[in-house]
Amino acid sequence: MARIDGSIFKLFQRIAKVDLLIFDDFGLANLDKQQQMDLMEIIEDRHGRSSTIIASQLLL
Repeated sequence: MARIDGSIFKLFQRIAKVDLLIFDDFGLANLDKQQQMDLMEIIEDRHGRSSTIIASQLLL
């Protein structure tokens, strides 16, 4: 929705400012190309500035 109404960059800025961002159950669903690019941008914006935890479960 943020991409449609043009507020995506404000959303990314707010996410970048959070002290700790946690992705829980990451990888349970496949991301499309745009979602992959958005995730990469969020991680790059936070790199070296804020903490990020990515937690996943591996099901065999």
